[in-house]
Amino acid sequence: MFLQAMLFDLSYDQTFTHTESIFNMKKKKQKSEEHFAKQILFLVILKTKF
Repeated sequence: MFLQAMLFDLSYDQTFTHTESIFNMKKKKQKSEEHFAKQILFLVILKTKF
């Protein structure tokens, strides 16, 4: 995003909005957080059983 802001002389907010519109980063971040939260919970459960 930094490079994009420099090349196109955009503010950080404009660059972030543009990147978000292309890649849907909020949805991907949410899915990643849910996935890793489930994995961490699973590991905690395994650790407490043994």
